Amino acid sequence: MAVLLDLHERRMRRSADIAKFQMEVQMEKRFLSPVDVIAVLNREKISFVLAGAYGLAGWMTQARATEDVDLIVALKHVKKATRILTEAFPYLESDDQEVVVRLRDKETSNVLIDLMKPTQLHLRAIFKNTIRVEMDHQEYRVPSLEMALVLKFAPMN
Repeated sequence: MAVLLDLHERRMRRSADIAKFQMEVQMEKRFLSPVDVIAVLNREKISFVLAGAYGLAGWMTQARATEDVDLIVALKHVKKATRILTEAFPYLESDDQEVVVRLRDKETSNVLIDLMKPTQLHLRAIFKNTIRVEMDHQEYRVPSLEMALVLKFAPMN
């Protein structure tokens, strides 16, 4: 398990480095570090699972860049998570949709954080199918390998 956790940390760090370079240097866009987002949520004791490219980094053979941080947030914490993240990152504004709250850059409208609402069965199940990871003194959960596959293929139904 220690090897897996180390692998996840290395690949997530590499993914963030690639994304930062591409967004800030090549595309002149704002980059938001997943660890900074995690730190805010942890400080306020928000229940969440890191998903998307960062959450699946440990299960992939190569790091890959992404422009946003995807999180599945416990339904009871979605409003609080939205509020604290927009306070912590005042350049963000919320766009509350049926299944997701998109936190967008006020200047460009680019989505930097997706707070997915666990309204679908597979998203509710994720909270029981995770592994704990630590990076830069921040502990967080990512989907188990089986749940990572569900997240990738469930939208195809």
